[in-house]
Amino acid sequence: MKRTIAVVLLLLVAAVAPGVVAASVRGSPDLDLYLSDNRVTPGEKTQLSVTIQNTGDIDSGGSPANEARVTTARGTTLEMRESSAPITIKSGKVAAGSVPEGTSPPIPFSIVVDEDAALGTYTIPIRVSYTYTNQISDRSPFVQQQRSVTETHDVTIVVEDESRFEIVGTTSDASVSDSGTVTVRVQNVGSAPAEDATLSVQSPNSDVTLGAGAQSAESFVGSWAAGETKSVTYRVNVADDAERRSYSLQTTVAYENEDGEQVQSSPLATGFVPGGAQEFEIGNVESNLRVDAEGTLRGQVANTGDVVAANAVLVIDTQTQNLNPVETEVALGTLEPGQASDFAFDIEVGEEASAGPRQFTFHVEYRNNEGEKRQSDPLDTQVAVGQKLKEFNVEAVNATVTGGQSTTLEVAVTNNGEETLSDISAKLFADSPLSTSDDEAFIQSLEPGETATIEFAVSADGAALEKNYPVSMDFQYDNEQGDTKLSDTYQLPVQVNEPEGGGLPVIPIAVGAIAIALIGLYVLYRRQ
Repeated sequence: MKRTIAVVLLLLVAAVAPGVVAASVRGSPDLDLYLSDNRVTPGEKTQLSVTIQNTGDIDSGGSPANEARVTTARGTTLEMRESSAPITIKSGKVAAGSVPEGTSPPIPFSIVVDEDAALGTYTIPIRVSYTYTNQISDRSPFVQQQRSVTETHDVTIVVEDESRFEIVGTTSDASVSDSGTVTVRVQNVGSAPAEDATLSVQSPNSDVTLGAGAQSAESFVGSWAAGETKSVTYRVNVADDAERRSYSLQTTVAYENEDGEQVQSSPLATGFVPGGAQEFEIGNVESNLRVDAEGTLRGQVANTGDVVAANAVLVIDTQTQNLNPVETEVALGTLEPGQASDFAFDIEVGEEASAGPRQFTFHVEYRNNEGEKRQSDPLDTQVAVGQKLKEFNVEAVNATVTGGQSTTLEVAVTNNGEETLSDISAKLFADSPLSTSDDEAFIQSLEPGETATIEFAVSADGAALEKNYPVSMDFQYDNEQGDTKLSDTYQLPVQVNEPEGGGLPVIPIAVGAIAIALIGLYVLYRRQ
């Protein structure tokens, strides 16, 4: 050990009486340096923790306070020096402050051991600098002396066979608001095997939990040869409100070394970025829904998330009265991120429904990467429900009848809907002064837009005024689903005309005939 000492005399009292000699306490610190763990392995990045032990020397005693003062090293600094040891020193000068008698807290120095370091014992010099009070008077007038010291201490390290671990890869299929897995690949980059090894992982953030919701998990991996890489997969859960950013994980390896000792590695930091929350979007929605009819609601559902949605099914949640889906689910198949699938729902709209915009709600059921069943948030869309559409367009082709006579009323019937109608039975209703002796007609079927003409026998009372009189009719028919329906009632105008030539009125003629008959009878009576 080398020492360099500088002596400084300080007068603590401005005036000291000549010839007065005060009793003094004299002493000095006595420092030794130790490494709490001096074993390292080739290629290791680690910290050497240096501990200072100060035993102190008292040459002349006195009060306990002054003895403590002369044995305390103040303003202490340590500097690890380069040597023949196969290491690179990453720490500069480190301040240790005041070091009284006893043991200091550990003082860390960062080093990197050479990858090709030969096994063996090496010496590392550490330069220590401090000041201390070597003499102080124990009573007034007070006089003290200070000294500054720089000395070098040697510590030893042992480069030996040892297991050492590094994370060489991390992958994850977890996403926000879902569970998944994180796979950590760890390599034993040391020069010795590890036995009965256990790999532990810890999440310091509550947004990421492991297993059934714990902050840590471990997996037994057994024997671990030098140079071997182990892959361990852990189940992780990411909170609903988690951000999409990197989340750190700390990994440690506990194992038994070649000497049968239980050893734990330094923490190994890694992390992963969860995928975005699984999301879906409804688009390209169109429909032909109308009051009192069955229509189709069509659209597309797209996977706008970052995770595959396997075996996806779109479910319609609408519970609105008078809107009744024929089927409530549509299979979408497996949707890759960004992929969309068409859907169509047949929906019956009741006759009591109102026309206008209606909201439909859907959700997607699917399986995530773990094969677990998941359900999306509600997906809403608005669809317009149209006014009720009359099933037929009805037009009178020949709708004129002469008073006191009959005619054939021809009616053109057109299918106004979007499906073929069959077994169409028409029924005509007439009120006085009109009447019908043939009030039924039949049409086998009508395709959308197709027209057929049907006929009815209509008569007009001879006393009917010349003007339009109404007749009404309705239809009973079957739709494409085989359901029998009854249509609305349709009204048609029938024009009643007077007889041609404007003939004598019926009543005056009858009265005249009676009068002539009476006159004839009177004349006959007189002749007798």
